[in-house]
Amino acid sequence: MMATADIHALHAEDDEAVLRALGLTQPRALPAAEGAISKEALDLLARLRAIVPRRPLFGSSAYRIAEAQAHAVRRHLDITTAQIPTEALEALPFLTVTYRDGFPTSGMATRVKEGWIIVIRADEPQVRKRFSLAHELKHLLDDPYMGAKGGVLADGLYPATPTATAHERTERICDAFAAALLMPRTHIQRDWLEGRTDIAYLARRYGVSRAAMDIRLRQLRFVQDTPRCAPPGREQR
Repeated sequence: MMATADIHALHAEDDEAVLRALGLTQPRALPAAEGAISKEALDLLARLRAIVPRRPLFGSSAYRIAEAQAHAVRRHLDITTAQIPTEALEALPFLTVTYRDGFPTSGMATRVKEGWIIVIRADEPQVRKRFSLAHELKHLLDDPYMGAKGGVLADGLYPATPTATAHERTERICDAFAAALLMPRTHIQRDWLEGRTDIAYLARRYGVSRAAMDIRLRQLRFVQDTPRCAPPGREQR
């Protein structure tokens, strides 16, 4: 199988080459091309993408927008439970999700004329596959703004800063979107206030890893980092 970088380099119109590179010689039925898929699917994709302003994003605004998109996906799917079913994400009308053992990365989104394909490495834990799927969905939503040839923004949506490359920033925002989609703020807040504070329990409840839940709780400031030493002038006991 080709490396993921080589797959991304293939031209989107060369569907057969992309599918061969992904090992999809006999993929299940793909959605129609973006120019031909149903109006409902196009409208949904457009609504989700319209949440993102057409300008480079810096600081906390990128994370707020990612969370707003995640909320919009849940609202469209009418998901009110804590855990979003994987099947609901797989059924998004502009998307095909396929699973491949031994895929060289945890997940990848790529566009062909028939629509969007997300490939997930099948031989990884279920919680990681769910997170990878949500992460790749954000890549799909951001695609028109990522600075590629013909993109809306020449320098991409998340330009490099003095402390992070554009790629590093993009991956962090996709992780933030996945966390907000799988572990929505309002549900976590309700659980915490009602006394459901055990990280292992919450991880099972939301279908994520304990590490992902721990990071989310720290982001939402329900869990604080333990200081390595006492503040100056105070003695540790």
